[in-house]
Amino acid sequence: MKKYIIASLCLVLIIFCIACRAKTKDVYFKDNKTVQVMGSINANGEYVVEPITYTLAEGVIDSNPGVYGERYTYVGPGNIHYSMALQPNANKTLFDASKLKKDGEKYEYYSANGELISTWGIDVSKYQGEINWNKVKAAGVEFVIIRLGYRGYGWAGKIVYDENFKKNIEGAQAVGIEVGVYFFSQALNDAEALEEAQFVIDAIKDYNITYPVVFDTEAISDSLNPRTKNITKERVTLNCKVFCDAIEKAGYDSMIYYNMPWCAKKLDLSMLNDYDIWYADYLPMPQSPYIFNMWQYTGTGRVDGINGDVDINIYIKEYK
Repeated sequence: MKKYIIASLCLVLIIFCIACRAKTKDVYFKDNKTVQVMGSINANGEYVVEPITYTLAEGVIDSNPGVYGERYTYVGPGNIHYSMALQPNANKTLFDASKLKKDGEKYEYYSANGELISTWGIDVSKYQGEINWNKVKAAGVEFVIIRLGYRGYGWAGKIVYDENFKKNIEGAQAVGIEVGVYFFSQALNDAEALEEAQFVIDAIKDYNITYPVVFDTEAISDSLNPRTKNITKERVTLNCKVFCDAIEKAGYDSMIYYNMPWCAKKLDLSMLNDYDIWYADYLPMPQSPYIFNMWQYTGTGRVDGINGDVDINIYIKEYK
């Protein structure tokens, strides 16, 4: 009986150790430091690890093949760390942190020979309220990406203008700030993505648009019951292509906006290598292993002429 009890206890201990081991993973940093973290696979196939207290000086790349294949790790909202499969056929990042300089709220990016190859700007919508564009210009803002409109969350999916679009675009251009626009999509098929593109093209035909026309597709809380709640990665990717191809055909530069969680779950970047990317990431350095042309680095920036928070961006057209 005693031997049976001991054997049973040993078996329980072995099972416990295996279970614990299955919940640990080595996360490899660019500075070659290694931290073992606790986590588990969630319903989306993500390796979700518990919050830990280190501060990231650079983005995180996890190249531990193991049972997960080649992966990367990023930090999401709430300091939650995620490990996702690397998309092998997507264009990889050319960003070099050593070429980035910061002065207050402003970032600048330089080429290998010291040439400034970036511009500094903001993006705005009705949520920024009344904007004093003369003060924004004096603050050093070189460009603004303005929300032109959006498709409603409901099943009717009505397309509407941002209520401050006309005021914002005319105010910015009056003081010499260069302008691009973005449209918040809720398209469910090719026809709706094309409808959104045509809405944008018709709205900007009388303006001088010198910065990209952006397709903005993002996660929306299930509590709002969005029409895109169950949209697939393939569908979102195709929507991007349909919208951007129509914008390019009309003679404008197109761009796709995403953050890392949305990219990992809903975009096949191997199909989007020909399009410019606007990447949102609020850590001190961008974490993305993929190429991007514009980086939205804060959602709580402050710029003279705007009351309250505003998104701030650095635009790098070409890496040199």
